[in-house]
Amino acid sequence: MHFKLKDSNGNIISPFLNEDHKPVVKLNGKEYEILEPSYDDYNAERMMAELIADFDADPEVRQMIAESEQAIEKGHVYTTEQVIEMIKNGEI
Repeated sequence: MHFKLKDSNGNIISPFLNEDHKPVVKLNGKEYEILEPSYDDYNAERMMAELIADFDADPEVRQMIAESEQAIEKGHVYTTEQVIEMIKNGEI
């Protein structure tokens, strides 16, 4: 779920996954399950842009991307098969 609600006081209400791994919002202390979001092309594009903006704004994600770019520049690139073997061998 990638959307936010704003109440009349300007409070932001974001959906999250509850203990049952269901998407919900909490209003006045009560959880409401989100059953079926509606999408259209315009909203889907806008939601994707917002999601990308959220990732871009996250310092942890930005650090991971920077580290990945540095690793690629240094030639530290592995195939899926190599990573699987490294996991099997306990290297990572």
